[in-house]
Amino acid sequence: MGYRSDVMLFATERIADQVLEEAKKHSFLPGIVRKSVDGLYAIGWEWVKWYGSFPEIKAILKVLDEADEQKHEMESEELDYKLIEIGEDNCTNERVIDGGSDIDAGIEVRICGYEDMEEVNV
Repeated sequence: MGYRSDVMLFATERIADQVLEEAKKHSFLPGIVRKSVDGLYAIGWEWVKWYGSFPEIKAILKVLDEADEQKHEMESEELDYKLIEIGEDNCTNERVIDGGSDIDAGIEVRICGYEDMEEVNV
């Protein structure tokens, strides 16, 4: 069993490449990998056990920790990222390093499933 989360990382190409490399090494491939026209990546895992003690999660978080450390030494948008976690109880956690790339990503909670239904007048 265990607590499960949906996790999405929005990152620059430099960070995304490193995270994807670690994910491959640990056979923890994301279900979502997308790239915007301006080079921002969205990398996501759905319904996963996102525990910092797991080797695959440790490896990914290490990439982000190293980016945090390097960010203090230099100002560069190459190290920007936003990590968003939504737990099964809808608790959220965000971790952001943004050096000016304006990563426009966030959390939106809404009820869905009715969008394709026909509207009824009452």
